Order: sequence, then C-alpha cells, then structure tokens
Amino acid sequence: MKIGVLGLQGSVKEHLKLIERNGDEGVIVKENDDLTTLDGLVIPGGESTTLNKLLKIKKLDEGIIEHS
Repeated sequence: MKIGVLGLQGSVKEHLKLIERNGDEGVIVKENDDLTTLDGLVIPGGESTTLNKLLKIKKLDEGIIEHS
C-alpha cells in the first residue's frame, strides 16, 4: 500500500519509518497532487489551529476532502 504522511508539521520521519517497517510505501504529502495515488493518509498530531491554517494556505483541505 502507498500511505501518505502530511508533511506540514513535525513527526513526519517517525511516521514514515513506522509505515515502511510495516512493509508499505510511505510518501510525504505537501501538495494536492501528492494525494492522487494514495491508499491512505496519516495526519500527524500537532497544534490544530496551525495545522488548519497550513491546510487552507496549501489548499490541501479541499484535496483531502475530494480524495476521501
């Protein structure tokens, strides 16, 4: 499986390591185009207000909804 990790805040590398340890392919997601080929998406925890602002700036909020 190809699993994306939202790369807007921290803990991205740690999540990628766990995904790959499971035998899956992990990719960093920073743009809407990165979402098109994924089987799943991990959104690491963090400060929710900051994350929400970053999602809107990058328009990833729309992309995540479209691909869900």
